[in-house]
Amino acid sequence: MDVKNLRQSGVVLISVLAVTAVLAAIAWQMVARQSLVVSGASTASFRIQARAYLMGAEHYARQLLAEDWQDENSRAFDSEDEDWAVTRPPFQIPGGTMQMRILDLQSRFNINAIEDHEPEFRMLLEAHKMPQLLIAQWLDWIDEDSEPRGPGAEDMELLLQAPAFRSADQIAGHFSELRILPAMREAPLADFKHMLVALPTTELSININTVGSELLEALGMPPSLAKTLTAGKRRFQSLDEINELEVGQGTRYFDVTSSYFAVRGEVQIAGKRARMESRLYRSPEDGSLYLLGRNLESA
Repeated sequence: MDVKNLRQSGVVLISVLAVTAVLAAIAWQMVARQSLVVSGASTASFRIQARAYLMGAEHYARQLLAEDWQDENSRAFDSEDEDWAVTRPPFQIPGGTMQMRILDLQSRFNINAIEDHEPEFRMLLEAHKMPQLLIAQWLDWIDEDSEPRGPGAEDMELLLQAPAFRSADQIAGHFSELRILPAMREAPLADFKHMLVALPTTELSININTVGSELLEALGMPPSLAKTLTAGKRRFQSLDEINELEVGQGTRYFDVTSSYFAVRGEVQIAGKRARMESRLYRSPEDGSLYLLGRNLESA
């Protein structure tokens, strides 16, 4: 074979290799995109399926709370040993499991009620070695005016932060808004966040039948009384019974019934997991249930 033919053969071979490389790259791209489409479709399908199950859990929780109010014997109080509060084993569903639990949100301290209950919140902060400056900053965050309460958290201070924020000027939707405040930059919110809640009211009403001993102690109740009180199931049915406990200032905000609840559901199917928290309000007048909000997350 002469030199000319060799060169032509080499050019053809290089062309074939180049075309093959291009086709291989296109094929890889197509396979990769198909995998993404399949994965996306699978994730979307799981989210739809999980949401349907979690909505079913919410409706079941609604039924339990409605039945609890309809029963005249249990309407006068809400306790952890009632049917709505019982921890149930996981429900078996096709390909996995589902769990559901109802929590009494009035077993926690409502941080939107600080205006009228500053001393109580101050004790709570002291018990967990949190900065007292947080009180003024939180009041600035939730009040409607723009006047700072000392070194508070109105726009003039928050806009200097990185990142910058504007004051909410309304009651909080979630206790995690505390993290935005300058006083919380170095403070570990995780240490006492399980005792906090942000309810859509400025009133403080803590259910003595469901509150934990840690919060009672933080609010000034003697440790021995707090532990004795919470050692067993509680079924206080009137404020008169609470007054007999001699709990001091707690009689101003203790109650025996609850109106705010959280429904927490979790679904696991084929290694995938989804959680949803629904917040419900139950009217003390007629037992009607209203949805306050939902939060769905999947992994």
